This record gives sequence, C-alpha cells and structure tokens, in this order.
Amino acid sequence: MMAIILLAVLGGMKLDDWVEGMDFPLFTLLGAVIGVAVGIYYAIRDFTKL
Repeated sequence: MMAIILLAVLGGMKLDDWVEGMDFPLFTLLGAVIGVAVGIYYAIRDFTKL
C-alpha cells in the first residue's frame, strides 16, 4: 500500500515539474488521493480473499 501511494505521489511531482506555470501542486495532490484510494482498494480486496 505504501509503495502504491509513494509511486502515485512521485508521479504527481514529476508531472508538476513538467507542467510549467502552476503555483499549486495539483498533480501531487491528485496523485496522493488516487494512490490512497487504490491502496485501500487493494488492501480490502486482499483481506476479503481470506
């Protein structure tokens, strides 16, 4: 779960660096939210298989 969130945040940071002219780190924030959502999805899916 931590790896998924970390990859999403780092990807968002790279997108923020690539897109110029933005004062707010939008893609980093979106990456964090999406990473948490996907991480929770995988955790719940894994726990329900038990």
